[in-house]
Amino acid sequence: MIGARDLGVALGGERVLDGVSLSVDAGELVGLVGPNGAGKTTLVRALNGTLDPGAGERELDGDRVAGLSRRAVARRVATVPQEATFSFEFTVEAAVEMGRTPYVSRFGRTDRDDADAVRAAMERAGVAGFADRSVTTLSGGERQRVLFARALAQETPALLLDEPTASLDINHQVRTLRLVRDAVEGGGADGAGKAALAAIHDLNLAARFCDRLILLADGRVRAEGDPEAVLGDPALAEAFGVRVALNRDPAVGSPLVTALEDGEGDRTTAGVDARGAERASGDEEDGGGGERDGDRDDGGDDDGDGGGDNEDGDDGDGNGDDAGTRVEADRGGGGDTDAGGDGGSDRADRRSDR
Repeated sequence: MIGARDLGVALGGERVLDGVSLSVDAGELVGLVGPNGAGKTTLVRALNGTLDPGAGERELDGDRVAGLSRRAVARRVATVPQEATFSFEFTVEAAVEMGRTPYVSRFGRTDRDDADAVRAAMERAGVAGFADRSVTTLSGGERQRVLFARALAQETPALLLDEPTASLDINHQVRTLRLVRDAVEGGGADGAGKAALAAIHDLNLAARFCDRLILLADGRVRAEGDPEAVLGDPALAEAFGVRVALNRDPAVGSPLVTALEDGEGDRTTAGVDARGAERASGDEEDGGGGERDGDRDDGGDDDGDGGGDNEDGDDGDGNGDDAGTRVEADRGGGGDTDAGGDGGSDRADRRSDR
């Protein structure tokens, strides 16, 4: 649904993207992560056709972007920007109705199908209750939902999102990504899931909601794969220039990455330093799960209970999995996973648990 091959972009004589290739399928949410200046926003602009790359090819819904008109591109992909400034006192409904622009006749007339699409999008994004309010009176979280409703009203098979959770408080961050997740799992015009690529600043939110992550740094793809694999890749520490520890979120079961200062992390379950050398602590090879619960009293546990909530540390036979090196992706809100099974690596199972 969304594809790029060997994309290259130069701005002001500086190479911003260099040989970037990626693909996002229908029903898949892929997180684009990386440090500031990595080229994430430039990549989003190149993919939605607002920026012409100097090299490479882009595809949307099987068609080359270079051969499509602006209207044709807008019927294939909708973009949710980091923020939007409205020049006039538009109502929420009018702002969402802008998503129907690719379908409106040259005389600017909307029809019943447009009205139905706008109404459904507002209901889905949770903004129908203030359809008559001016967008300038809304909070940041409410405005972000309006932008997402506008994208839904556009009824495209693909979504591009540029830092959709930036500047939002935590409850709006989670709610926004939940809306994206729901659209991906069944938000296509024909009931099929959308393909979505989202640039996300927060690594832990990206790991919680995304099927795959793509690490972009210095204009190149440095790592790609499931969240656990990318967050544990030495390239992540190199890209951000900091040592990190990879554990599991005790509440939702998703991978949890923590940036470490010098001298920290001696008793974390696993770490990777900025030089790319893996740091494994604890007895990872002896199968003893009990010692990990006792070792998380030093600040490695975010819920303040001493870190004993490693649900799969005791599977009934006294042998625990190393939570730092094998993170089961149960995203349903509980840390209770089957450490002996292969469900954590099955994307379909992860989706059903969200």
